[in-house]
Amino acid sequence: MPTTTDLTRAAALFHALSDETRLAVIGLLRDGEHCVCDLQGALDAAQSRLSFHLKVLKDAGVVTDRKDGRWVHYALDPDTFA
Repeated sequence: MPTTTDLTRAAALFHALSDETRLAVIGLLRDGEHCVCDLQGALDAAQSRLSFHLKVLKDAGVVTDRKDGRWVHYALDPDTFA
């Protein structure tokens, strides 16, 4: 029987994967790390909208982020996809 923690994690993961924009972000990150500006341009998305989607993905453990000066770079979390 799954634990409550396992079920909560599964629900967050399924929620993160239930949106076309978030799936598009995952597709773009398959070939490596990208800064928000690259993702914004590739998806033709407003910064605020993209930030929301990236937060959902990060909270679910799908992506990681790294700050470099004023830019934030995102990558897929390899442990999630192992």
